[in-house]
Formats: sequence, structure tokens, C-alpha cells
Amino acid sequence: MRAWWCIAIASCGGGNAAIDHPAPPATIDGAYWCSINDDGVTYPPQACTIQHVDHRLVLAKLAGSQRFEGELAPAGGGFSFEGSYFCPWGECTQPLHGTFSSSEGGLVGTFRDSTIIVRMTAVQLGGHDRMLYGGASYGGASYGGASYGGAGSGQ
Repeated sequence: MRAWWCIAIASCGGGNAAIDHPAPPATIDGAYWCSINDDGVTYPPQACTIQHVDHRLVLAKLAGSQRFEGELAPAGGGFSFEGSYFCPWGECTQPLHGTFSSSEGGLVGTFRDSTIIVRMTAVQLGGHDRMLYGGASYGGASYGGASYGGAGSGQ
């Protein structure tokens, strides 16, 4: 009787058969903290995500007054980025094209049409991050609702 084995979905083979499959690429999907450096000023980290959407790999900065969203595609040793930079309650919308490369514990993005630098680190779920990222206090009515950006906030 021949013994069968499978590793993930990437490669399957039979008992004594010599099969030489390349390792599947490491996935970058998931939750991240993104920090924007603009002209030497580094802003506090905000929630970001990389997800597969309609057969595309989409990166989106989910919080903060300056955001970006676009498609990542493998390129060289990193990823190309084609998207836009925008302010949810302002007029800073512009195209954003560049690259993300691996860095200690995450990714670093640089762009052709902006001087910003984006540093991303993977969210370590557990303890403090679990309470902040995706928890009851994140994304509630006080963020992006009537109290943000002047309306109803007394500003």
C-alpha cells in the first residue's frame, strides 16, 4: 500500500516519490500598525490591513486623518503599490505609487509622487493590541462620526 501525504494545498505526492516543489510564498495578509513619516515628522501608528479582495492584494490604512489605499503586487524582492492618498475630512487626495520592501518585522513604503515614508509592523494579537485593534473602542461612533473634524465637537 502506498502512503499519501499533503503539505498545505501547494504540493501533494506519494510515499516514495521524489517531488521537488518550491516553497509557497510567505503571506503578508493581516493586521498591521502603519506609521507615516512626513518631512521628518513621524505620526503615531494607526490600524492598517492587507487583504485579498476580488483576486487583488489590497493595502488600506484604516484610521487617522491621513490615509491611503491601493493594490500591492509582487515586484522584485518586495511589492509595487498603486493607489491613492487621501484625507477623509479634507482635500489632500492624490495618486500614490511606489514600493514596499521588507524591513525588520514589517514593510517600508516609499513613493514616486509623495515624500511620505510608511513603516508597517504586524499586529501581535494578545494583551494590549487585542483590546485596541478591532475591539469595541476602535471604529466606533466617536471616530469619523459627528464628533470628529468639527461638526458637533465645539471646534
